[in-house]
Amino acid sequence: MTFAGGTAATNTTATISGSTVELATNKGKFESAKEGYAFAGQTISGDFTITATVANVTGSMTTSTSHQYRAGVMLGDTTDSAVAPVYAHSSFGVLSAGSYSYIYASRVAVSGSVSKGPAAASAIAVTPTDGSLVLRLNRTGLVVTLSYSTDKGSTFTSASPVTFAALPDSVSVGVFAATGGVATITFSNITITQP
Repeated sequence: MTFAGGTAATNTTATISGSTVELATNKGKFESAKEGYAFAGQTISGDFTITATVANVTGSMTTSTSHQYRAGVMLGDTTDSAVAPVYAHSSFGVLSAGSYSYIYASRVAVSGSVSKGPAAASAIAVTPTDGSLVLRLNRTGLVVTLSYSTDKGSTFTSASPVTFAALPDSVSVGVFAATGGVATITFSNITITQP
């Protein structure tokens, strides 16, 4: 699949080749009122599943026990970083120095609060540098299921499903990175399937 890519963060480049996307950035952060991140994706209508392998990470992501720096697959009602949009992420980040962890996050109402986890004390260790980490997001109506695999996609573990009160039929879907530090995230084998 070829992505019609764009970036929502400054100081970012997106290199797109077929089903591989490389996001190089030295900015980006998720806060309660605004977001800044690199994004490459497209608009999808209806139900879908997006899956992406995290092929590599070079450089460093900023450590944050509050999940402010992360990268992965997402859906959003907009990729406008000036607002606090509705979104869902299946992603990874650095919750404690030197170790990557799986992170899920969602905001089910515009300008609403963000649900995210797991807590640093319950971190789920992942390795985003050897192709073993695969991230998935499935939308079925108003329900979004976020999941991950640590064995190259053989088996997936799901976080609790996210139910939105309202979600547009057409949403932005793709890969994103908000690294804080200077880092390049490479996603490969990106697929979007629809029933």
